[in-house]
Amino acid sequence: MNVATLEAPSAIGAPFAGGIHAGLSIHDNEPVHLVLLPGEFTGTWTEALAWANKLDAELPTRMDLLAMWNNVRGEFEKYWYWSCEQSASYPDYAWYQYFGFGYQDFYPKTSGMRARAVRRLAI
Repeated sequence: MNVATLEAPSAIGAPFAGGIHAGLSIHDNEPVHLVLLPGEFTGTWTEALAWANKLDAELPTRMDLLAMWNNVRGEFEKYWYWSCEQSASYPDYAWYQYFGFGYQDFYPKTSGMRARAVRRLAI
């Protein structure tokens, strides 16, 4: 996880640390500022992980995606976006967030979906 400490802007959606402030989340049981980076990728889950890594970032967790659904959903197309989390029950599946209606589910990792990269900054 990329963690740095930086004072966040007061407004959700404001420019922040190379992206926009998408609110607060929890990572490794610690509160973090969530930064949604510009741009998106379309591909398999494995390709999306590699794309985010090249940006020195990560795919969002399911909790991150929920925060972004609540705070900055206008930054997303009404489409399916990969999370970084695999299904515990089905190792060939990973979780996604649908930004049309806000639900989460899992789907085969070999499917093509969109992805957005995030960074987390310690509070």
